[in-house]
Amino acid sequence: MTGQMISIEVQHADRTRRARITIPYDMKVSQMVKVCRKRWALPFSVDFQVANSRSGTLLLAQDTLRDNRVQNGDILVLQPFAVHG
Repeated sequence: MTGQMISIEVQHADRTRRARITIPYDMKVSQMVKVCRKRWALPFSVDFQVANSRSGTLLLAQDTLRDNRVQNGDILVLQPFAVHG
């Protein structure tokens, strides 16, 4: 269903940053990370993976929240890992 919204909590792995947000259910995980990176001034030298604390799964960046079966109230954790070149 297009236009459907979902309310979730997003937090940094070290728990220094967290936010309850309502975003489109069809938003890609990579877009959500991009917004968090900008609003929280996270470094661009670090990449992030996203874990769903309820299901214990890693979310695929190219998929939507719907594709990853995220549910209202889920806590998504941004986990940093160094980008190697």
